[in-house]
Amino acid sequence: MRRALDSERYVKANEVPTRLTDKKHIPFFRPKDYRSVTPRINIDYMTTMRNDGNNIDIEHEISSQLKNQMRYQALSQQMNNQFRRMNIVMRAP
Repeated sequence: MRRALDSERYVKANEVPTRLTDKKHIPFFRPKDYRSVTPRINIDYMTTMRNDGNNIDIEHEISSQLKNQMRYQALSQQMNNQFRRMNIVMRAP
Protein backbone atom coordinates (compact mmCIF):
# COMPACT_ATOMS: atom_id res chain seq x y z
CA MET A 1 0.00 0.00 0.00
CA ARG A 2 2.82 2.39 0.87
CA ARG A 3 4.52 1.76 -2.48
CA ALA A 4 1.31 2.60 -4.27
CA LEU A 5 0.91 5.85 -2.33
CA ASP A 6 4.56 6.84 -2.82
CA SER A 7 4.64 5.91 -6.50
CA GLU A 8 3.28 9.28 -7.71
CA ARG A 9 6.03 11.15 -5.92
CA TYR A 10 8.62 8.67 -7.25
CA VAL A 11 7.38 9.12 -10.83
CA LYS A 12 7.61 12.90 -10.60
CA ALA A 13 11.08 12.78 -9.04
CA ASN A 14 12.51 10.29 -11.55
CA GLU A 15 10.64 11.36 -14.62
CA VAL A 16 12.49 10.79 -17.87
CA PRO A 17 11.41 12.86 -20.85
CA THR A 18 9.96 10.29 -23.23
CA ARG A 19 7.83 10.46 -26.28
CA LEU A 20 5.09 7.88 -26.58
CA THR A 21 3.85 7.93 -30.14
CA ASP A 22 1.59 4.90 -29.84
CA LYS A 23 -0.82 3.84 -27.10
CA LYS A 24 0.88 0.42 -27.07
CA HIS A 25 4.20 1.95 -25.98
CA ILE A 26 5.10 1.18 -22.38
CA PRO A 27 6.02 4.22 -20.26
CA PHE A 28 9.12 4.04 -18.07
CA PHE A 29 7.36 4.93 -14.83
CA ARG A 30 3.69 4.40 -14.13
CA PRO A 31 2.15 5.42 -10.82
CA LYS A 32 0.13 2.70 -9.11
CA ASP A 33 -3.46 3.36 -8.24
CA TYR A 34 -3.92 2.72 -4.53
CA ARG A 35 -7.48 1.51 -5.18
CA SER A 36 -6.19 -1.37 -7.28
CA VAL A 37 -3.84 -2.70 -4.58
CA THR A 38 -4.99 -6.05 -3.24
CA PRO A 39 -3.53 -8.17 -0.44
CA ARG A 40 -1.37 -11.10 -1.42
CA ILE A 41 -1.65 -14.47 0.33
CA ASN A 42 1.51 -16.56 0.52
CA ILE A 43 0.88 -20.26 1.00
CA ASP A 44 3.78 -22.43 2.09
CA TYR A 45 3.49 -25.98 0.78
CA MET A 46 6.96 -26.99 1.98
CA THR A 47 5.98 -27.38 5.65
CA THR A 48 3.76 -29.96 7.26
CA MET A 49 0.57 -29.00 9.01
CA ARG A 50 -0.74 -30.46 12.23
CA ASN A 51 -4.37 -31.47 12.75
CA ASP A 52 -5.19 -28.07 14.24
CA GLY A 53 -4.10 -26.30 11.02
CA ASN A 54 -0.91 -24.88 12.51
CA ASN A 55 2.41 -25.37 10.73
CA ILE A 56 4.74 -23.78 13.28
CA ASP A 57 7.72 -25.98 14.13
CA ILE A 58 8.22 -25.49 17.86
CA GLU A 59 11.72 -27.00 17.82
CA HIS A 60 12.83 -24.50 15.17
CA GLU A 61 11.27 -21.61 17.10
CA ILE A 62 12.97 -22.63 20.36
CA SER A 63 16.38 -23.04 18.72
CA SER A 64 15.98 -19.66 17.03
CA GLN A 65 15.03 -18.06 20.33
CA LEU A 66 18.03 -19.60 22.09
CA LYS A 67 20.38 -18.42 19.33
CA ASN A 68 19.01 -14.87 19.59
CA GLN A 69 19.30 -14.96 23.39
CA MET A 70 22.93 -16.09 23.28
CA ARG A 71 23.75 -13.43 20.68
CA TYR A 72 22.13 -10.75 22.87
CA GLN A 73 24.03 -11.90 25.96
CA ALA A 74 27.36 -11.92 24.09
CA LEU A 75 26.81 -8.43 22.68
CA SER A 76 25.67 -7.00 26.02
CA GLN A 77 28.76 -8.47 27.72
CA GLN A 78 30.99 -6.87 25.07
CA MET A 79 29.30 -3.51 25.60
CA ASN A 80 29.71 -3.81 29.39
CA ASN A 81 33.41 -4.59 28.93
CA GLN A 82 33.83 -1.56 26.66
CA PHE A 83 32.13 0.71 29.21
CA ARG A 84 34.23 -0.77 32.01
CA ARG A 85 37.44 -0.05 30.06
CA MET A 86 36.32 3.49 29.27
CA ASN A 87 35.54 4.03 32.94
CA ILE A 88 39.02 2.79 33.93
CA VAL A 89 40.69 5.08 31.38
CA MET A 90 38.66 8.09 32.48
CA ARG A 91 39.55 7.54 36.17
CA ALA A 92 43.26 7.18 35.55
CA PRO A 93 45.20 10.25 36.77
